[in-house]
Amino acid sequence: MALLAALSFFGASGYLQAVNSPPSAVSVTPSSGSGIPETFAFLYSDPDGASDLPWVEMMFNTVVSSANGCYAHVATTVVYLRTDDGTAWLGPVGVGYGSSTVENSQCRINAPSSSIFNSGNNRTINVSITFKTAFAGAKNIYMQTNDVAGLSTGWQSRGTWTVSDAGNQSPSAVSVTPSSGSGSAQTFAFRYSDPNGATDLPWVQMMFNTAVSAANGCYAYVASTVVYLRTNNGAGWLGPVGVGYGSSSVENAQCRINAPSSSIVNAGNDRTVNLSITFKAPFAGAKNIYLLTNDLAGRSSGWQQRGIWTVPAGPPPLTITTTSPLPSGTQSVFYSQTLEATGGTSPYTWSVISGSLPPGLTLSSGGVLSGTPTAAGDYSFTVQVSGGGTVAKAFSLTIAAPANFAPEAVSVTPDSGSGTNQTFTFLYSDPNGFADLPWAQMLFHESLDSPVNSCYVHYDRALNAVWLLNDEGTTWLGPVVLGLVGSVENSQCKVTAGDSSSSKVGTNLTVTLALTFNAALTGAWNIYMQTQDVGGLASGWQQRGTWILGTGSASAIAPPLPSGTPGVADSQTLAATGGPTPYTRLVLSGLPPGLTLSSAVW
Repeated sequence: MALLAALSFFGASGYLQAVNSPPSAVSVTPSSGSGIPETFAFLYSDPDGASDLPWVEMMFNTVVSSANGCYAHVATTVVYLRTDDGTAWLGPVGVGYGSSTVENSQCRINAPSSSIFNSGNNRTINVSITFKTAFAGAKNIYMQTNDVAGLSTGWQSRGTWTVSDAGNQSPSAVSVTPSSGSGSAQTFAFRYSDPNGATDLPWVQMMFNTAVSAANGCYAYVASTVVYLRTNNGAGWLGPVGVGYGSSSVENAQCRINAPSSSIVNAGNDRTVNLSITFKAPFAGAKNIYLLTNDLAGRSSGWQQRGIWTVPAGPPPLTITTTSPLPSGTQSVFYSQTLEATGGTSPYTWSVISGSLPPGLTLSSGGVLSGTPTAAGDYSFTVQVSGGGTVAKAFSLTIAAPANFAPEAVSVTPDSGSGTNQTFTFLYSDPNGFADLPWAQMLFHESLDSPVNSCYVHYDRALNAVWLLNDEGTTWLGPVVLGLVGSVENSQCKVTAGDSSSSKVGTNLTVTLALTFNAALTGAWNIYMQTQDVGGLASGWQQRGTWILGTGSASAIAPPLPSGTPGVADSQTLAATGGPTPYTRLVLSGLPPGLTLSSAVW
């Protein structure tokens, strides 16, 4: 029986068919009260779900009648309002979006401030309504809806509302903050109030001028979410531009309204409009601040003076204050000089418009002249600065040649030791950079008295090549290029170019030489170094080390060697004493057939 109570009948197919339960016009909130503007929440329900309600309706009238009432029809996301004579619909307008309203002689529905919510079986319609004073008196609140199958609630009375003409009180232009002061840019908070709620204010206005006049003032009009600005002659409006969004501004000869930085706030009966305003210099002087608004019924606050603001005169003329000539600089030394200006409007933008900066220097848009000059000389150029105007000025700047400091013959590595074969690394330095060193020299000898019979090497940086002085000290032998196959030698030493190299980094010149000394030389030889820069300053000969050459001739093991047997492999290592190592084996004559002497050193 319980199952049969929940189901109506067996269909032709033999299956049980579910009952289509009718919807309900549940309630309205508030269900009683009085006033001109109000937002009402109408609740409808359907056991088959809110989606089973294709439309809902609500009516304010003394009886159920489509004529001379405030009778609305909401379908999907739009709302319609019945005409005064009840014969047609006005609209539709979107609920909760856009900026449109729909109205007749009894009421206006503020669609952007309304909304629709579905939740399970329930649909709630929040409708923002402003009644007209001509509709004054006690009104019943009726609701009805139909479901998709056509089942209807019929009109249901769910409340009463009194529309009173006495409730429509005039709005007020309350205040502006700040109400006094001075400046070229300011965000002002204009406050308006309406006892019937902020939604009863369709627009507000504000004006900066010496008197209430639309011409030659900063006169703005804010409606909904946009702002307009009056033309210079007061005959029309500029704009609109969106308040608080987008990137636009609106301006005349007196001021510019920065709309993206502005805002509108409604709270209860109050509306506050925050406008970011930049005044123009020609509008300088003391200006009164006037406010005005009207309500929906046409009642006005009238123009009210709520403050005074002083717009300052324009800034002084733009002037470049840095004097010419600029402080001098030095080639290869970092240089920085900030150009300065006064007046105009900061930030300033700097540029070179003629002439040439010293090579290596640049001028930033912020006015900083900097860099490392690469060439000495006297330079002339013209600089322009922009900021609330444009002005140019000619400058001169001298870049001096760098001070010439003497180079150094720094060191040799190794700086002591002994042997016939050795790779030496010679280090030279110049404060003006390695490029200031055209050549370097290195000398192995007992003293500086004479270059005869010495190991005297000359290095040319540009060619990366070396020469070796002949035994007589009269002619240079070579050149050979370092790093390439080749050698140059005299009776004292040989330079092997392929095993030699050079490097140039910063202020340092390094020359690495692979040297072989004559094994017959003996004794301690000094290592001397010198160099000279392009300006002629020299390090002079500097002793930087000592090298010991062979201490005598080598003596081999005396014969006879151990005997051998023909046809039997034999090996014998020769030994020597004395003289400089390493030794080189050399066969002069008479080896037995089939034997060889290796040429290795030991």
